[in-house]
Amino acid sequence: VHGPNGSPYPTSEFEHSSIPATVKRVFNLTSPFLTKRDEWAGTFENIVLTRTQPRTDCPEKLPTPVKIRKSEANENAKLSEFQQELMQLAAVLKGDHVFTSYPDKDAVKRFFLGWNFCEKNGC
Repeated sequence: VHGPNGSPYPTSEFEHSSIPATVKRVFNLTSPFLTKRDEWAGTFENIVLTRTQPRTDCPEKLPTPVKIRKSEANENAKLSEFQQELMQLAAVLKGDHVFTSYPDKDAVKRFFLGWNFCEKNGC
């Protein structure tokens, strides 16, 4: 599968937004697309709905993945600055604009300043 061949738009491509776009089309949902990106994304319905029988070349059981750490996580460890900023950002996204459990109250502001810097400078 290379690309959606110009559907729904000439510039459409397969990407993560293709999944909700495909669900909307396959189930003929009448609600509007979640975002303009979902509306633009290429969909997989011409791939998944054209099979007459299931594939037989897929493994039925996958090997157990390798553990990423040798011991269990230390649940009592102090959060890193990055983890604290993620907590602050998640709180703001949830609507908790005052999240005082973490000392750095400017984490979200710094996040957006960094994001804007990268947008302007092509990071």
